[in-house]
Amino acid sequence: MRLIAPILLLCLSVSCSQSVSSIPGDRRLPTITASDLNGKEINLPQELPEGRTLLLIAFKREQQGDIDSWTTALKGNPIEWREIPVISNYGSIFRSFVDNGMRSGILTEQARAHVITLFTDPKLFRNSVGLGDGERIYAVVVDREGKVFGVAPGRFTPEALEKLLPSLNEVSGN
Repeated sequence: MRLIAPILLLCLSVSCSQSVSSIPGDRRLPTITASDLNGKEINLPQELPEGRTLLLIAFKREQQGDIDSWTTALKGNPIEWREIPVISNYGSIFRSFVDNGMRSGILTEQARAHVITLFTDPKLFRNSVGLGDGERIYAVVVDREGKVFGVAPGRFTPEALEKLLPSLNEVSGN
């Protein structure tokens, strides 16, 4: 029994150390027009903040707690980030219903500007960006060309942010 705990800790540390990755190949955020929760139309990725941006990508409503773990940790931090819910597109009435529901839960205009809902095929989106399944969230570093520089799956951990920081701090194009 005493051997099991150290072995489990070793396994967990190995899996955690591999959970953040640089992305080989040409993984890109697809070009898509969407709106933030204030209703402002945004062309992604071209109209993301200058330099590199941390995208917090979710695929299910019940992943909001995982997204919140990142947004809470990033408060007061100069990192540019956006929350990106990716939802299947079932038409304009559905889009309106979803956006209005999310808008009602986010009280400030500044906070709503950080949420950009993508109504698109989640599987095609995940494949384009190089993400695994939609059962977890992903923190993804991209530039205004949509190039993916790093990915951390799951809830915020200090280790995940520490491993993403070099790709956030590098100047785009290097």
